[in-house]
Amino acid sequence: MRTGFAALAVSLLLALAVPAQAQTPAPKQAPASAPKAAPAGPEAKLRGELVQLYLASIAADRCEFPITETDADALIQAALGLQKRLKLTDEAADAFYEEVETAFEGKLPDACKKDGEIAKSFTEVMARISKR
Repeated sequence: MRTGFAALAVSLLLALAVPAQAQTPAPKQAPASAPKAAPAGPEAKLRGELVQLYLASIAADRCEFPITETDADALIQAALGLQKRLKLTDEAADAFYEEVETAFEGKLPDACKKDGEIAKSFTEVMARISKR
């Protein structure tokens, strides 16, 4: 069964839903009157965007997808901006990147297909980055 980029990103987000720097355990059970947390809030959206940026960076390196120095710099700056907005420490950002990279490696060699989902996502991410 072939899993596309979107499924990879979703599975990464679910696996990484708790920020790496968070160490406090969740309460065992919320009171019945407490409202339930939304499954996809602003932080989840930002983390999803960061996964896309990380995957684009990894794909450029591992798959040798074409990227200019200017676009590579813009990609790095966009990722750093999201890391800051998410308040990730350098260590937490590195751990998150490594988890995305490990998931990417699990998709090889299909991940580098020029007509595959990651290639399409790479093109979309780079188009967004180039407009900034």
